[in-house]
Amino acid sequence: MLIQLVAAPVVISVAVLYRLLQAYAPSNFLLRRVRTSRPTVGMAVALVALAFACAVSVQTIRLAMAAGAPEWLNLFVLVLAWDAIKFAVTACLTSMRRIASVVSRTPRLA
Repeated sequence: MLIQLVAAPVVISVAVLYRLLQAYAPSNFLLRRVRTSRPTVGMAVALVALAFACAVSVQTIRLAMAAGAPEWLNLFVLVLAWDAIKFAVTACLTSMRRIASVVSRTPRLA
């Protein structure tokens, strides 16, 4: 019973934080716009460029931390690495959606 009294506020606060991040985090907002729009090759290329920029930023911060930067920068490394993964996966999915839309529009020969 006591564990439920302690766990309930934690679960509620995590759920509220998750909901806020899904609604207002810039990367989530961008990916939601990409998923709801018509897939294009340019959009996939832009997402790959964003993933690459995030990966380069992760490496730069990691090197700075190795040279003596504060350890709280690990939080930025985690967020940027996660965003790079999300952008790369969404770029692949956008490319597949584009290919599927082109293939579905081509006339079939009998």
